Amino acid sequence: MKATWLHRIRQPRALLFFAGWGMDEAPFRKLASGQWDVLTFYDYRRVDEVPCLDEISAYPELAVAAWSLGCAAANAVAQRCGWTFSRAVAISGTLIPEDDQAGIPARWLDATTQHLTEGGWDKFVRRMCSDEPSRAAFDAARPGRPLPEAVEELQALRRLSAPAACIFHAAAVSEWDRILLPENQRQCWARYAVPTRRLPAPHYPFHLWASWEEVLACAG
Repeated sequence: MKATWLHRIRQPRALLFFAGWGMDEAPFRKLASGQWDVLTFYDYRRVDEVPCLDEISAYPELAVAAWSLGCAAANAVAQRCGWTFSRAVAISGTLIPEDDQAGIPARWLDATTQHLTEGGWDKFVRRMCSDEPSRAAFDAARPGRPLPEAVEELQALRRLSAPAACIFHAAAVSEWDRILLPENQRQCWARYAVPTRRLPAPHYPFHLWASWEEVLACAG
């Protein structure tokens, strides 16, 4: 994995944000923070290699927010590291990347992998940002990772299986999601008894918020 500090303002608490597949820190830089130091994780090709462990351990309070397939990565990493959180919010995601009922169907992931380098990334972005405000926000700060790297990452994420336990306290379900179907998101969170709240947005909902405090509050 890779990690980038978005805010390091000497707060006594840190928010760990797990971005989605194919991302880096760029699409999230616009979000302000007044109460949290914010560390963004991305690139899950080697999800067992966790950076910044010593820095994280110095904080007396941790929270986590995760988006999209980053929810599954966050759950796996947090359980391996033994982290506990004062708040833990999942956004537009599930704990099982590949699953017909509680994740993304295998045939969709096959198609994404097959066509990614043939204009498939732009098609993915159109589905991810299916309304104008979301698309404008994402286009203003697109990630800069190479596509072959994204293919490797997707294959690694597909190997994550359903976990025995869940770290999340609440989940926000994007109602217009065309990447992770809303009904699949709800199926996943029902399995783990995680309460959900409707989010009036497509898969990429970060145009809705100005700060990380708002992100943490999005699921109640």
